[in-house]
Amino acid sequence: MNTEDKKYRFNEIMATLEMLPDDPSEVEDFNPLLPNGTLGLSEPEIFSAILCQSFKPNDDEVGMVGKMVSLLMNTAMESAKTKIENDDKPSADDLYAMATAANILWAKGAGEPLFSCLGILGKMVTLSDQEIPTLAIAFLRGNQGVERFGRLDPYKILEGGIDDSDFLSIMEEKG
Repeated sequence: MNTEDKKYRFNEIMATLEMLPDDPSEVEDFNPLLPNGTLGLSEPEIFSAILCQSFKPNDDEVGMVGKMVSLLMNTAMESAKTKIENDDKPSADDLYAMATAANILWAKGAGEPLFSCLGILGKMVTLSDQEIPTLAIAFLRGNQGVERFGRLDPYKILEGGIDDSDFLSIMEEKG
């Protein structure tokens, strides 16, 4: 994906998030999915931009984070299920959708949902016969970089201003 495609995809994800109801319990069979599935979610810039946006302080932080995690996990599981039913394997984009959700849950200190997400990610990795994405295990480091990362501009990230190693450096940075 080029930079403009990445920005478009990020905007598409954020717009979908904004359109979700504030109270999912009011919607029967709430199962939010991203348009275009997990397309592009293995792009390091999109992964990092989503995390950056999710780590930002927000008046409705719990609602936004919950909706983002639901979107990512539901979309990844739906995509993987469809592929497995068609004798195919989950893609790197599917794995990164789950990895992104796991990192958001870790940053917010949501232990029980994090372990559920990791279990699903582990099953997907096993079925896809792929390696765990490098950034999927960013949460195994200390979370002192979450606040710093949340101050970054997601659009600068989408323009290529940060890569996997930069992301990991920010997360490990002291002070």
